[in-house]
Amino acid sequence: MRHRILVACLACLLALIPSSIVLGQSDAENRYSPVLAHLDALVRVEFVLRVQFEGGPDQEIESETLCTAVGPQGLILCANSELGGSFGLLGRMMGRGNVSANPTNVEVFVGEDREGRSARLVTRDTDRDLAWLQIEAPEDATATPEPIPFLDLNDATTANVGDTVVTLRRMGSFFGREPLAVEGSIGAVPERPRKLYAPSAPLNVGYGVPAFTLDGAFLGITVLQLPEAEETARLLRNPL
Repeated sequence: MRHRILVACLACLLALIPSSIVLGQSDAENRYSPVLAHLDALVRVEFVLRVQFEGGPDQEIESETLCTAVGPQGLILCANSELGGSFGLLGRMMGRGNVSANPTNVEVFVGEDREGRSARLVTRDTDRDLAWLQIEAPEDATATPEPIPFLDLNDATTANVGDTVVTLRRMGSFFGREPLAVEGSIGAVPERPRKLYAPSAPLNVGYGVPAFTLDGAFLGITVLQLPEAEETARLLRNPL
């Protein structure tokens, strides 16, 4: 995918949460209806994260995150950091040696479906903070997998500094998993370490969720971009 959204950096993790709009009011629904049309491509992923420490005991952590369906047969795009991808960097920063974390017992929940579908990790792209899951085929070899709503990465549009961007996610179970739209604007389009869209203020929506233009055109996926461990540690000691 050529374009992605950069939603946070170490320098802005302590920033105030920007204005968010909980969907449900008529004016919000009208404004964001083109974005809401893609809601079912946003999927919930539950998994057990198996963390392995060098020279120490393994740990298992139950977790969940939001990802984006990008193929009709169940190809799911997530932020690698949400699936344990940041544990290695944190382990080096903390002097814990090699630390690995892999999602197991993965279940994907599509739309309003309460019956999870088993999935497996296909591959990771650590540099771009991306990871792909694939929903497993039905056990019945004669059954045809039912297509799921998805976003076509080939249809991704582009944006410029100052353009409006709307990210889409669901709130937690305590709030009934209501859709939540967060509106912001593009503040910069850095070319290094690759082309990214940086918001003018932190969106605080998490990673792996889709972002759109106001007219509902798909723009990219929220990801976390960090420098090498030594530079990250310096930023933590001396934040900008």
